[in-house]
Formats: sequence, structure tokens, C-alpha cells
Amino acid sequence: MNQHRIRVLHVHGDLIAGGGQVLSREWLASIDRSRFEPFVVVLNQPTTLKSSFEDNEIRVTEIFGNRIAQIIELAKYIRKNKIDIVHTQSEPDRKVGHWAALITRRPVVAHAHSAWVYFAGENQANVIKQLRSSIMLKARKISERSVVAFIATSQVVADSFSQLTSKPITVVEPGVSIRNAVYSADEKLQAKNKMGLEKNQRLIVNASRLDDLKNLDDFILAIAKMRAEVDVVGFIYGEGEDKTDLEQLIENVGCKEFIKILEPVTDLVPVFGAADIFLATSLSESFGMSVLESLSQGLPVVAYDLEAYERYGDGICRVSLNDVDALVSQSIKILNSSNYANEIVEKGIQACKDFDITVGTKKLEAIYSKNTQKISNK
Repeated sequence: MNQHRIRVLHVHGDLIAGGGQVLSREWLASIDRSRFEPFVVVLNQPTTLKSSFEDNEIRVTEIFGNRIAQIIELAKYIRKNKIDIVHTQSEPDRKVGHWAALITRRPVVAHAHSAWVYFAGENQANVIKQLRSSIMLKARKISERSVVAFIATSQVVADSFSQLTSKPITVVEPGVSIRNAVYSADEKLQAKNKMGLEKNQRLIVNASRLDDLKNLDDFILAIAKMRAEVDVVGFIYGEGEDKTDLEQLIENVGCKEFIKILEPVTDLVPVFGAADIFLATSLSESFGMSVLESLSQGLPVVAYDLEAYERYGDGICRVSLNDVDALVSQSIKILNSSNYANEIVEKGIQACKDFDITVGTKKLEAIYSKNTQKISNK
């Protein structure tokens, strides 16, 4: 007799390229299909990564509309598809996913990476806003009766959340499919040619949401400064609300020909094959999936010194926060010294070996198995 496969539903606010959505795809793509059957629901545009989920035989369903309608439709979807356990990722999908799971009495595994939302009712100067926040906080606590376990992407996050909940918190580090692809000079040149770059041009890239936290203004300013010393171009792969402002900044610094904002791609491997550096300018990260992907592809990373990047040790070049000149000097050092670049690449490859996607997937499989059919009755 065939064993029942546990039906796991990942709920996403959108499927924008970068961050947790990529991690969700990698987890579900590597999950044991003899024991688990993956499903994905997306609640809003953009759905850039939808095809890449489907390429991995992960069914994606769009449930758009207002929040109440989404909760009702998601509850219907859970019942119709006989979902066993729901996994929520971020604030938008928690607001819908937790209520739908509570209605259908399905257990929820939730990401714990936005601790500030738990204090929504505090420190509000406006009385009306304070009352509204207090109501929202109470509603959130009711909806989270469906949560049976939390996932944290680092021990730091787990420690901070341990004071906010009595429910179990498991650290599941982010991961990628480790390829360790180091490109030869000829292979890199061929990759650059395919992207229309000239032989001596150096390519610096970034792939992320176009929002304030990604701080891509500093990427643009850094490339503009580098061009005084090196024939370098910068490609940003992403989408988001800051696109118009970033395009204006590119024009202001006189780099329209040399810095491009391009549509996000679902497979960054060809990009990393052509690139010389991944320049990460984020002001905050929970883990940094694009950085990890870069390391696994043998691409040097220069980044601001964030707590999230400490897990990679000296596998990336970290500089002080908001120090654009330091970003420039470190990048130029890599571009001008193949020995130094190779040293950084080797360290990066070693660092990312601890983050094979299969390690995290096995932890998730254990959590899903343990908590299927469980739900808090508090």
C-alpha cells in the first residue's frame, strides 16, 4: 500500500526574484518527493519566479484580491487540495495564511524574521494608531494559534524570538544547490561576449529587490567612482518601487551607458559566469541568498559588514556600513589582482559548503513530519 505523502503548502506574498522566495523554491525542489508533495500559493504580483517553481514540478496557484476574500479562497484551496501543513514566509502571507489555516484547522510552520511586528501595539504616539495597532496585534495572536513551530534562519533570530513565544523555534540555515563552478578566463570571456560586453570590460552585478533596504544608490555611486580607474559596468537585476529613482540617479551620475537596471532572471548562473564581482549594498539582511548563490558560483563578493554575513567568515570582503569609498577600493583591489581575486574565490567556496540546500531541507522535512495533524488549541 502506498504511503500518504505529506502535502506541504508554501504561501508567498509575491514571487519576486530574490530572498526568501528563492530559498522556498530551492527547499521544495530538493524535498523528498516520495514523502512530500509541494504546493505554492502566491497572493500578489509580481510572480517573476512562478515559471522557475513550475520548472521544478511545483504547482503554483494565484489567489489575488482583498484580504478577506483571499482568506476565504485560501481556506477553500487548503480543503480542496487536502493540504496537511502550511508554511508562511513573510508578513503579507502570514496575515492571510494563518487565518486560513486556523479556519481549516491545519498546522502552520512560520518564519520568524520580523520581530518588530510583535510590538505593533507599543510606542505609538497617536491614540487612534495605538488603538488600531493594539487590535491588529490581538488579531495576530489569535490567528497564530494555528502556528505549531517557528523557523529562524540564524541563531541570533532564534534567540530574540525565544522571548516572544513558547512555541519551538528551529534554526534552518539558508542554502543553495552547491555547484562550486569556477570559470576559467576563456569561459568568462565567452560569457561576457554573450552578454554584449567588450573584452576588457569588467562586470559588477547585484540581484535584489529595488527597495530602500537594498540601498542600491550606493551600488550606483560605487560604480560611478570606479569608472575613474577601471573600465567597469554595473548590472542590477531586480524589480521594485525604487526603480524610477534609481534610474534617475544613474542619469545624474552620467552613467546611463554603463549602469543598467535589468529585468530579474530566474537563473543567475550565466550572469555569475560573466561577472567579476557581486557588490552587495544592503543595509539589512536575514541571510542574503544572492550572496550565497554568488559564493557557490565562484564569484567574489564585496559587501557591507552585516551580522547576517558573519556566517560566511572571510569568504566575502566586508567593509564598514555606508562606506562607499571602501566598497570602491576593495572592488578595485579584486579587479586589479588575479591572485587576490582567486584567494577570495577559494575562501568563498569553502564558506558556502556549510550551506548546501539539502541540510536545511532535511531539517524542514523533520519539522513537517513531526507537526502534521498538530494544531494549538490555545
